[in-house]
Amino acid sequence: MDEVAERITAETEGVVRTVSELTILPTRWNGSARLVDEGGFLARKRWQCDIEIDRSIVNKDERWPTLVHEAIHSVSAGLTREAYNKMRGWEEGPAENLQRIILSEVMQRLGITVDQGVVAERIASHVFNPFNEAIEEIRIALSEGGHVVEPVQFYISLIGIPLIDRPGYVLALGSKRTGLPRIPFIRVFSSNNAILTGR
Repeated sequence: MDEVAERITAETEGVVRTVSELTILPTRWNGSARLVDEGGFLARKRWQCDIEIDRSIVNKDERWPTLVHEAIHSVSAGLTREAYNKMRGWEEGPAENLQRIILSEVMQRLGITVDQGVVAERIASHVFNPFNEAIEEIRIALSEGGHVVEPVQFYISLIGIPLIDRPGYVLALGSKRTGLPRIPFIRVFSSNNAILTGR
């Protein structure tokens, strides 16, 4: 293993450990962080639970939010290929939104400073923004009933629930809202669920 690969493996281990501690969710990462050339992605957690990182970002601040995002996938419950193919947005939306919330805490715990301009640019152009916005609209609709207050807890709870069960969990939260009509929430849920499931 070359020096860069060793460093990236150590960085990935630190990020995964910290994400697991912050979320209080166990990781399934197998300890392998592989560098790839022109993979067509910045990083990805594979089904074997190793993490691949494109060499193009190994010396850029962009790797930190990317590694946090992949570390969140490693603690995500019930993440199977079949469930992901059916419900990609229910995984990517909560994972990316949680990454944006906890990134600064992860970096602080690891003693790392990240260029905020890089983070802002990543957020503005992120491919999963439609998923992020859809799940956040659902969270806001739930919050109107006073049930969900803290975004970080909402996203951690979603990541801790098997992927296939997340829509039902959110619908159950919606039915617990008291004193508010149910139809407006169902409309918000349905329109955004269509985005999250690609239907």
